[in-house]
Amino acid sequence: MSDRKIMIALISMLDEERKFYQMLLDKYPEVKLETYLSLNQFKKECPGKHYSGVIIDMFTIVSASMEEKDFFFSLQKGFPLMQIRRSLEGDDINCLVNQKRVEGLKGAEILENFIQNNCKNINPRGVRIYERKRMLLQIHLLFESQENPVPTQLIDISEGGCFVLAPSHEPKQEDRVWITIDDLKEKNPIPCVIKWRKNMEAANSHLIGLGTQFEKLGPELQKEIINILKGNINP
Repeated sequence: MSDRKIMIALISMLDEERKFYQMLLDKYPEVKLETYLSLNQFKKECPGKHYSGVIIDMFTIVSASMEEKDFFFSLQKGFPLMQIRRSLEGDDINCLVNQKRVEGLKGAEILENFIQNNCKNINPRGVRIYERKRMLLQIHLLFESQENPVPTQLIDISEGGCFVLAPSHEPKQEDRVWITIDDLKEKNPIPCVIKWRKNMEAANSHLIGLGTQFEKLGPELQKEIINILKGNINP
C-alpha cells in the first residue's frame, strides 16, 4: 500500500455529527482529515492547502448562506464531493456522491467506496476560491527572463487570477509574469505567479496555457475586473 495520505476536508457545523463522522473516518489510516465548522471557515482557511476530496454534512449545506452555497457548488467542479447525513437511527449514514446516489451500496459502504475509488487516485489539489468567467481579452505578457512583453490572449478571468495563452516558452510553476490587459482602461501591469501550465495546439502553432494567480491588484483594476465578472463591461 502507498504511504501517500488521502487528504480529505470534512465540513460539519454540528459537534455531535462531526465527531461521529470523524469516528467513521478514523477507521482509514490512509486518510488525513481536516475539519471545518462551516463552508465560510473552509473558504477562509483552505488557501495554500491541497485535498483529494471533500465531505460535507447536509445540514451544514441547508443552513449555509447563499454565498456559501455558491462556493459549495463550485467545489463540485474540482473535487470528489460527498454529502453526508447521519441516519435517524444514529449509527449509520446516508450519502450522495457528486450529487448522485450510489447504486448497490449503503451507509459505510458508500464511504469506503468514496475513499478508495473517488479520492485515492486524485492528486491533492488546491481549492479555487474565485469562480472564473470565460472571455477573450487581448493582453501583453512579460516573463521574468524577457525584456519586452509579447501580445497574446486571455481566455478566462476571476478576481484571483486568469488563464492566458503564451507563445513557445518554458515557464515553470511559481515563475512570475506581468500581464497588461489591453481591453481595460487601467494599463498597469499586473504581477502574477504561474500556478499551473497546459500544453495546447492552436492554428498549427505550439502554445502553452498558463493558469496564473494575481499577486496584487490596484483598486481601479480590481473594480474593472469585478465589473467584467458581473457582466457590466463587454470588451
